[in-house]
Amino acid sequence: MVLGYAAGAFETWYGCEVVSFSEDEHGEKRTMILAQDVTDRPRTAWAGERSAMCFRQLMVEQESRGVLGREQTAQSRSYVLRVPVTVHPGLAGGEV
Repeated sequence: MVLGYAAGAFETWYGCEVVSFSEDEHGEKRTMILAQDVTDRPRTAWAGERSAMCFRQLMVEQESRGVLGREQTAQSRSYVLRVPVTVHPGLAGGEV
């Protein structure tokens, strides 16, 4: 079985750019490869996608239980809590 990037087979990801130059005095092509470690970019993107998926799942679950209501306009979507919230007297007024 061959593992790919998504399966975590490679520890480091590189962003590469190939830069071509004019030929040297002997007529040979010259090329330079610039590489940068971008390992955290895919990991951050995957973590963000997982987090968003979990949030959406939680919102759908709570909405189906009647705890949340969804209000959506052309510009935004918001969730409204449908149950009364009890605030501990010690926390009223922002005290911790």
